[in-house]
Amino acid sequence: MNQKVALVIGASSESVFAINEAKKAGLKVVAFDGNKDAIGLRLADVSYVVDIRDPKNIIEKLTGGVRAYNDFTGSHR
Repeated sequence: MNQKVALVIGASSESVFAINEAKKAGLKVVAFDGNKDAIGLRLADVSYVVDIRDPKNIIEKLTGGVRAYNDFTGSHR
């Protein structure tokens, strides 16, 4: 059976409540933060230290390096 996952992008102290609530709900928590000392990284089930300002870094960790996505940030009509 596949376990549901909560992604937390930015694992500073502001994310602690969300991480704890997700875990109480039975979700596996995967957290990302650029600061290796972010508290949420220690609380999560799986954690990654990456520059979260670039979504490619997060996608790469989630997909094991497979890059098949569209980035529509800042797209124009």
